[in-house]
Amino acid sequence: MTAALAYGTDAKDYLARAEDRLAEGSAEALFYSALEIRCGIESRIKQYLAAQAHISKAKKSGWKIAKLAKGIEAAFRTGDQIVEFSIMDGPKGKVLATFLYTPVTSRLQKLGQQLGNYLHVTTLPTNRDEVWWSELRAMLEESIHLLRMATTGELLGAPLLHKETNQIQMSGEFNKDDSRLHFVQGLYDSKSHVVVRVGYHKEWKLIPVSDQHTETLIGEPT
Repeated sequence: MTAALAYGTDAKDYLARAEDRLAEGSAEALFYSALEIRCGIESRIKQYLAAQAHISKAKKSGWKIAKLAKGIEAAFRTGDQIVEFSIMDGPKGKVLATFLYTPVTSRLQKLGQQLGNYLHVTTLPTNRDEVWWSELRAMLEESIHLLRMATTGELLGAPLLHKETNQIQMSGEFNKDDSRLHFVQGLYDSKSHVVVRVGYHKEWKLIPVSDQHTETLIGEPT
């Protein structure tokens, strides 16, 4: 019996393989990298959609990036902004925990669609010059960078406030050993009242987001 082959389909799995193929540098590896990136973008968008119970199955189905992305924008209306959700010990107190929603930006969506063009049989001449290959590599590098950013956040969508219940809906993915997860669970179990702050950011940069000075990629508040 042939052993089952392991092939992860999480967005981060696609990202890791895309980076490996790009590092190989061969002509065929670049095309395989494009495939992994294209699948990684679709996977990340679908992860966001799957976590939202209020989004219809019709909007969660399919494979076209543009169509799937419309469902995300209709749900959150945050565009390309990074959403920072912080729990504080008072209106002007210290930040106790911070979580991020990092979107699949419109630029990354466009790159994913362009890379899809490289995944079909082509009639271009086989002796493509170095300029052609350099442009492809540059596109792959930018796409990998943006996909890495899109998979940085823990939140699987922007936090949503239900006006009728005044409760916040927030889904995320965490390592079981993440201390923030245990902290939030403790707050829930103790029914403690806390202050939350939501920030919206346009650009990426490295800044500390905790008392331990752990650096996370987020941006300047709008």
